Amino acid sequence: MLALSGSVAAALLGVWSGRPDVLAIVMSVISVVIVSLAIAENWRMTSAGMSETSVAAANSRHMGLVWSLGALALFFTYAFLLEWKEWLVFTGVFVTVAFLCLAFSVIVDKGAGAKNGATGDEALLKLARYLTIAQLVGMIATMIGLVLDGKMPASTQANPGWYDWAGNVIFFYGALALAAISANALYTSRKI
Repeated sequence: MLALSGSVAAALLGVWSGRPDVLAIVMSVISVVIVSLAIAENWRMTSAGMSETSVAAANSRHMGLVWSLGALALFFTYAFLLEWKEWLVFTGVFVTVAFLCLAFSVIVDKGAGAKNGATGDEALLKLARYLTIAQLVGMIATMIGLVLDGKMPASTQANPGWYDWAGNVIFFYGALALAAISANALYTSRKI
């Protein structure tokens, strides 16, 4: 919670600066830290021979952290600092996906296989793999789309009510972090 609060505060300082480049630097540092922690934990758990379900639960927690960071950063940015007509929709989606990632992590971590047998674990792991692949593809598409649409690198726009530059930076670096965590999760799951 402390890391999440600090990350949101840092992102809001970047937004408050009114400069997309400052926010991009802040979000890139936050993303690198989260991805580094996620990959380090993943590799530590994998090297220690922990179960695939435990590793999948940890990966899902880190993904939930990124989605939560995005939701909170969007909420505080557009509820208090800037205006953007669609911020509430994106915030709601981010909250929902964060909840699903964290709930999935709890379900997997509690050992659903203990109730359902090995087949239950295999089904959850298969679902986790498909969702991770979908997330990886979606995040790559998001980053490419933002670049092709001219939204990244971000710039401030003079159109009142449409200050989406902060959201675009949050989207891009969140997508980058999720893509990296997802790619690493898929890579290490093949090694287990």
